[in-house]
Amino acid sequence: MAKERIGILGGTFDPIHEGHIHMALSAMQGAHLDRVLVLPTGNPPHKIGITPAEDRWRMICCACALHDGLTPCRAEIDREGVIYTVDTLSILHQDYPKTELFYLIGTDTLMELHTWRNFEQVLSLCTFVICPRPTSVSPKVLADEQRGIALTKDEVLFQQLEGFLSREEEP
Repeated sequence: MAKERIGILGGTFDPIHEGHIHMALSAMQGAHLDRVLVLPTGNPPHKIGITPAEDRWRMICCACALHDGLTPCRAEIDREGVIYTVDTLSILHQDYPKTELFYLIGTDTLMELHTWRNFEQVLSLCTFVICPRPTSVSPKVLADEQRGIALTKDEVLFQQLEGFLSREEEP
């Protein structure tokens, strides 16, 4: 029996909007995911003055209810203290032991991925699915992204990134 393929879309979601939903649904189709967990962060250390977590949670539940395959997830919102992706992925592996996890990120996050806590361990816990940010890339790069780029623990991020960026310059 094939493992379930679960996408993870994390963020502050203040508020969740159509761009988030489009990203999740596009990744679900493009990466052949069975579902996407929409994972609001509870207390992000890098954000000040955000809407209370429970209000953001209710907005996420409403948005997910309109789309098959989108599942709200409280794995971060119920935790206290500083929350790191590496810890969340470890918890999700315990909660969903017979799955493959795919972490959805935008091209802007790709550029900062190497700064994440325990970056190498994060790469071993999931496959990254890079989703386009239409306003920040050229039409050629956007077309390449829409075909899908996935980074796994066995691939070297910076080689992938270099190839990804150089495609924009090809004739």
